[in-house]
Amino acid sequence: MNLSLIVFGFSFAFVLAIPIHSFGESSEGAIAQQAVGQTKNMLTDPTERAKYMSTDAAAKKQDEKVRELLGSQTENAYELASQLTKTISERAGGDPKKMEEIVNSLVSDPKALEKLLTPAQREAIRSMASEVEAQKSGKVSVPGRNH
Repeated sequence: MNLSLIVFGFSFAFVLAIPIHSFGESSEGAIAQQAVGQTKNMLTDPTERAKYMSTDAAAKKQDEKVRELLGSQTENAYELASQLTKTISERAGGDPKKMEEIVNSLVSDPKALEKLLTPAQREAIRSMASEVEAQKSGKVSVPGRNH
């Protein structure tokens, strides 16, 4: 795993940590699934995300870190984080406490993220990392091509 993927690991951990405490204390199946659905919606809908961040200063600060690291790839990262929310929920059996533990483990060990990703998601991260590297180095980027 190269440095840019590690940076993305941290970034995704920040993205995923933004809504994790919104799952609440309930581990009831339907309620937990509703919370996951709402979280996925918040991650993919900038308007919903802005509403959420207007009420949570810590989430807003994490979002600022992600935007600083990822720039134009931020929305793509949120989309992928939405996909990962489902994966994490499934791994945790819908238990909010276990979901929080998984996300916390990603914060402390971003390499663990790779174990959660499908091959297509890994490739999407590589592509986003290439785009971010190109933007930060001032190179002109050609959409859809890795650098």
